[in-house]
Amino acid sequence: MFSLTLNPTKEDHTIEIPVEFYGKEVLITVKETKPGFRTRQTEDHELLRRKYGHFKKIDLKKLPFNREEANRFDD
Repeated sequence: MFSLTLNPTKEDHTIEIPVEFYGKEVLITVKETKPGFRTRQTEDHELLRRKYGHFKKIDLKKLPFNREEANRFDD
C-alpha cells in the first residue's frame, strides 16, 4: 500500500509512485481530509521548524552568483 497526502494548489498534479507498483493496476482515490489531519510531511516540517526556527534568516537574493565561475572546475 502507498499513501500520499498533498495540499493541491492547482488543477493538475503529478505524483510519483514506488517502483514496486510499476506495471501493475493501481487504484487512485482522492478524498478531502479533516482539518488538523497530520501527515508525516507536516510532522517533519514542524520538527525542522522547532529545531532550526530560532536561527536568524538571511535574504539569499542579495548574494551574487556567477554561474560561469561556479562551473569552472579547471582552476
